Amino acid sequence: MIKMAFVLIGNNLRFIGGRRVIAVAKKSVCVDVYFVPTNNTMTISAYLNQNKAGVFSSIDANIVSETLAYYDIVCFSCMTPTISYVFEIVRNLKERNKKVFTLVGGVHTTLYPRDAIDRFDAICVGEGEKPIRQFLEAYKNERDYYDTKGLWFNKNGNVITNLSATLNSNEELNEYQIGYDGFDYQIYDAKHKQFRQITKYDYVEFNGLTYYTTWSLGCPFSCSYCANNAFVQIDKDYSKLRFPKPEIIVREIEEAQKFHPYISTVVFCDDNTIALPFDVLEEFCKLYKSKINLPFFILGMHPNTIKKEKVELLASYGMNRTRMGIQSGSEKILKMYDRNTSLEKIERGVVILADAQKKFNMIPPYYDIICDNPAETKDDIISSLKFYNGFKRPFIFQVFPLYVTPGTKLLSYFKENKIAFSELEFTLARPTLNNVIVYLIGLIKIPDRMFEKLISKVKGYNERQKEYPILLKILHFLALFKRLIFLLKVRTLPTTSVKWCYPFWKIFIRKKTKMPGC
Repeated sequence: MIKMAFVLIGNNLRFIGGRRVIAVAKKSVCVDVYFVPTNNTMTISAYLNQNKAGVFSSIDANIVSETLAYYDIVCFSCMTPTISYVFEIVRNLKERNKKVFTLVGGVHTTLYPRDAIDRFDAICVGEGEKPIRQFLEAYKNERDYYDTKGLWFNKNGNVITNLSATLNSNEELNEYQIGYDGFDYQIYDAKHKQFRQITKYDYVEFNGLTYYTTWSLGCPFSCSYCANNAFVQIDKDYSKLRFPKPEIIVREIEEAQKFHPYISTVVFCDDNTIALPFDVLEEFCKLYKSKINLPFFILGMHPNTIKKEKVELLASYGMNRTRMGIQSGSEKILKMYDRNTSLEKIERGVVILADAQKKFNMIPPYYDIICDNPAETKDDIISSLKFYNGFKRPFIFQVFPLYVTPGTKLLSYFKENKIAFSELEFTLARPTLNNVIVYLIGLIKIPDRMFEKLISKVKGYNERQKEYPILLKILHFLALFKRLIFLLKVRTLPTTSVKWCYPFWKIFIRKKTKMPGC
């Protein structure tokens, strides 16, 4: 019998794509699943400090590899921030068992295939459901598997690069069984240096009282900074929206509720959920209301696809949070980002979401803002600040320093124009006056005279300027506190995990409450 381990390594328990791949693999062989947390970015301290540094050590890697050494195949699912831990585990693993077959998948191997292939027997480039099925069928029947589409192989030092597998169609997504989300897997306990059975308290610790999922795949937009831009260069079909029938995604959430009855919010992490056809969203809403009846959060909204009738439909059936990408208020920077939208469309989207928030008593809409772009001039920054300050209130800003994703058009642009950029990911914004003003706008409507005085002191990214680290941290804390107040007003806990989440649910949230908009 083939013994296969699937290792989920990261800082939370989402692993949406990994769960689907595991479900496919289980149809072919027996699979043991392990979760290896490198740290926990869902804690309050992580949100306050934006500290994503891992706490996983070489000692931990050695203990993990000892457990995995008895398997024939070991698969890893991870992202770029945790790939170094996988490298360390596999190095130890190969020292213990030279015959073990190692395979890794995820965004990192798709964007950095050459960086990963030398360290593993195989890597997955792109979606993993079809490759894992083809590979396992050949492996267990002792057939040649080196032609598996979607996998690259390292055969005795020679790299075999296969064509990508075709992306999953709507019909194929309908056929996949519900994503893996049970308690029949092990979690690595770094404190006691051993694996143990995962519990509901671990789920709350790493996911809060939230269930994260993805209904649709792909995005019709190809923003120059986004990983989707790199994916489209691999396969143009990544730009197409693909999704299973509403009953499939609702059934998945029902299954999750059986294991985690304390789930109080469902978050859809799709790139552009709002772009789904109206009739599909309507069918989903009716089914979701009758089967699930929990508040839900739509992350994927683009100004070009926001329609009043779609927003109000979703809000009337339980959507209590929305999130739209703004990114910049400078037309020049929006063009650099290939946003293909206008300031007028963004403002229209802001009004639609603000009106829905008031009509359905929702949490104020979240708006994503990109800061610290080394190509921004003083005029670009002032244009953005003026634009943001005119937004219809209330709203919540999510401020992200620019991260240039490998393989994207923006990376090529910066290199061609010799623009230096930071490769740090998910860090706190630079403590400049520019970013202080962004946070202030997110907190209050700045009086006109004060606003004009503040923006007169704004500097371009590369200009020498004074920094305000303590003030920015205070404003960041106040922004999070303001967000918490909005959440508690509608009896919703934050997605951030805290120790009292579970008892709070037991005492307060477990009772049925009126759904927003119902």
